[in-house]
Amino acid sequence: LKLRKQQEQKMKLIETEIIRIKQQKKQFSAQRKSDASQQAKQLDALQKQLHDLEQEKRKNELKDKQNKETQEIREIHHQTKVTELKQQMSLMIREQEHEASLTKSNTMRQDKERMQHQIH
Repeated sequence: LKLRKQQEQKMKLIETEIIRIKQQKKQFSAQRKSDASQQAKQLDALQKQLHDLEQEKRKNELKDKQNKETQEIREIHHQTKVTELKQQMSLMIREQEHEASLTKSNTMRQDKERMQHQIH
């Protein structure tokens, strides 16, 4: 009888241990599911951040390209203005030189005429 009671107690202990192990297993399983769910959420958040960063990078690259094109257009416009101004300055200098040459020529002609007039 005593042996039987000991066996029953052992069986109860074993059953209790089995129940405890099953509960632990359920808890671990639930914890793993929770961890997996949490990891999936973190992964989704990281993927969204990466996607947002890639979009921002593309947007910035496009903006940089547009700014570069705008800068190139401004540079061309500036160079065109500089060329026009240089041409105008060159034309003015030639006109001034021509006028100075004409003035000098006229002055020399007038001086020559005066001298001829004085000689006669």
